[in-house]
Amino acid sequence: MPFKDVMKKIGAAFYSNRMQLVMIYALISATVPFGLLNPILPAYIRQIGGGNLEYGITLTMYSVTQFIGTLFVGTISDYVGRKLTLIICNIGIGAFNFALGFTTNIPLLIICRMGTGLFASMSTICMAFTADTTPPGSKRTMWFGWFGACLALGIIIGPIIGGVLADYRIIVPCSVSGGMVVVSLFLVVFVVRESLPKEKRKKVPFLKQFKFLLVMLNYFTSTAQFAGFQTLLPPICLDRYQYPAKMIGFITMCFGIGMAVVQLILFPIIVSRVGERRPLVFGAIFASVMMSLIALIHSKILLWIFALFFGIGQAFVVPTSTSIFSYFGSGKIKGTVLSMGQCISVAARAIAPVTLSWLYDINEQLPFYVVSGLTVAGASGLLCVQLDGEKEAILKKREDRQNRKKLKMEKKQIEQKKKGQLVNEEEGVKLIQNGSKLRNNDDSDNQGFTIPIQEKDKVNNEISISSDNS
Repeated sequence: MPFKDVMKKIGAAFYSNRMQLVMIYALISATVPFGLLNPILPAYIRQIGGGNLEYGITLTMYSVTQFIGTLFVGTISDYVGRKLTLIICNIGIGAFNFALGFTTNIPLLIICRMGTGLFASMSTICMAFTADTTPPGSKRTMWFGWFGACLALGIIIGPIIGGVLADYRIIVPCSVSGGMVVVSLFLVVFVVRESLPKEKRKKVPFLKQFKFLLVMLNYFTSTAQFAGFQTLLPPICLDRYQYPAKMIGFITMCFGIGMAVVQLILFPIIVSRVGERRPLVFGAIFASVMMSLIALIHSKILLWIFALFFGIGQAFVVPTSTSIFSYFGSGKIKGTVLSMGQCISVAARAIAPVTLSWLYDINEQLPFYVVSGLTVAGASGLLCVQLDGEKEAILKKREDRQNRKKLKMEKKQIEQKKKGQLVNEEEGVKLIQNGSKLRNNDDSDNQGFTIPIQEKDKVNNEISISSDNS
């Protein structure tokens, strides 16, 4: 076969499978940065003041955020399409890779690696794209096999490139990995066609999506505030008040008591009357004010008081944030929605301590203000919208409360009627008893004035004699 014909066949094969080949390259560009930076990171972390622990934390947080991203990316692509999701993932990976080259401290380095891991779960989208465009059978299985090989290839190529570039500044390997992602982004934008048409996508109204995003943002910020308070309380007690560990434990106990008392007594009454959204916003703002005051004051007594009040505010935030998630999703996907909420909570607990500790090293008041401001912003967004089913739930609770009041009133009326009947019966019994007593008294009086039988006979005889004489 002539060489020209061979090249034509190869070109035709490439053209017919061009989108699958782009998926392969996108997968390689997503996996190479992880292996590329592995040989370089230990030395660079020591250079900026870290050690083996910080290196281990960096690797762990990358995997944690990749796990979180994997939970969301497939579902998001079902709603907005495969192509747009791939574009977003490529932009995220490229941006955090370039940013990593300019980091000069450990917290920013960890944040950049976490961002890269969050968007690095593109293998799900690539496989979904292939499943959309190839029929079931050996061809689809072949491409899935290629994807597995590409993951291994990225792990192999990455460390080699990283070892070659290890002698250069950190910006060079980061730029190389970021440049690979930019090429992938270019190919996805101009070569790939959408594999999931709009009529086949899951349809969710935009307003509902916007509401859900606001709820997710609020849940993230409120959880970050809770984790931030637990993170920042010990160092500020040590640095500002020279409290021992025992006293820090007592302050934390005071905060917990405030939460428990309000949640057991006051919280159910308020939520049954006004719903979940308003108590959540009030609690978030109140807790944020208390947290900001803790950063300002230098009084030990006020520290205890504001810690107690912070617990009271959090008592409204923690349960309502979880409950609001139940307004989204039908019964079939309710578990999925709630699991997403738990993933957001885990992410906030993972990110907040590292970030706020870094801010505390810059200025001891700064992390208190930052997390409080973010919490107020996240909670205030919920004031702009009304959740689906919230009004009906409040009306139903009011109706139930009114029904309970009616039942109580009816029970009281029945009890009063029963008491009235008993009173009437008792009065009747008393009247009967009094009547019988009166009869007995009359009989006894009459017995005192009875005429004996002999005297009666005498009187009768005298009457008969007098009548005969006459």
